[in-house]
Formats: sequence, C-alpha cells, structure tokens
Amino acid sequence: MVGKFSIVLFEKSNRVDIVPTEWICRSDEQCHCYWPPSRIRVADVMEMVKEAQPFSHSWKTYKCRILKHFGKPQYLCDSVIGSFVATTEQRLH
Repeated sequence: MVGKFSIVLFEKSNRVDIVPTEWICRSDEQCHCYWPPSRIRVADVMEMVKEAQPFSHSWKTYKCRILKHFGKPQYLCDSVIGSFVATTEQRLH
C-alpha cells in the first residue's frame, strides 16, 4: 500500500519536498506533481501538505521522481528530508 505522503524530487529544480501522495499523477513512464501557485505563502503550502488537502486542477504540474512513500504526517519536517537526502546521496556515490 502506498503511503499518504511522498518525498519527491522535482527534476527541473532538483528540489526535494514532501507532498500528499494524491498530488502526484502518473502517465506512462512519467510522474508529475501538482503544486500550488507561487502567490500562496510558503507557510500556507506547508499547512496544506500537513493536512493533505486536495490539489486543484488549476495548479501547474511539475515533472518529479518519487523517492519514498510514508504514512505518518509527523514526519513532515526538514530534518527528515535532510537525512533522507543525505542517505540517498551516500548510496549514489
């Protein structure tokens, strides 16, 4: 079973973020993630993610790669992303 949240790597920006898994859509071999418009404050986006609010079809999608799925919202913090990225980088090098 896929978790409620996912860590994704946005390919163009090379940025890693946690998103609600339902924000991710797949077609063929490609994976895209809906992301709120830049006019929405970062703190509000973080709250949307934490509450796993539904995405809007008016949001842009960005090509991404899913790095990990998990189910518990208490893992929504920079330290988790940081340690996950560090561990992943160690495995790649």
